[in-house]
Amino acid sequence: AFLSHVNRSGLDPVARQIYLIFRAGKWTIQSAIDGFRVVAGRHADYDGTESQWCGTDGVWLDVWPDIPINPDKPNDGFKPPRAARALVYSKGSDRPTIGVATWSEFAVIGRGGENWLKMPSHMLAKVSEALGLRKRYPQDFSGIYTEDELGSDPTAGHVATRDWLLEAKATTTVEEIGKLYEEL
Repeated sequence: AFLSHVNRSGLDPVARQIYLIFRAGKWTIQSAIDGFRVVAGRHADYDGTESQWCGTDGVWLDVWPDIPINPDKPNDGFKPPRAARALVYSKGSDRPTIGVATWSEFAVIGRGGENWLKMPSHMLAKVSEALGLRKRYPQDFSGIYTEDELGSDPTAGHVATRDWLLEAKATTTVEEIGKLYEEL
């Protein structure tokens, strides 16, 4: 099935445009947003994508402002947008195909969600772009998802990169190292 998706999409696993990942007891085919952009760029009618964000006021902005969650500690992250939308433009069409992602549905908070706290507008924009491209080109993206789309699904078993050595060095008791070993 994976090789079929590789052949159909023309994405290159060696270039990390498409992956086969084991999640929650099942194999899942994933692509980076760059892979989605490669496929969309091959379409003669593709005319670009535009991202916008909104807060609780529902006003769409071209740029989401970096407002620290805690003004005294700006490295703690920024206030996230409530939603992002991607407008996928097609030549010859008078309106774009729109993909909308909301913070409450896709943000990953906690372990594995570090990028969602550091770059909330960027992460939400990537999800909305993947949704918009899949909506515009369903034949090309059927069955292929980005990690960001799957990360909020508790049944998907979010795959996060962990620095096991760093965590092991931070343990202070035999029980902690035992628990870490079990997780590994």
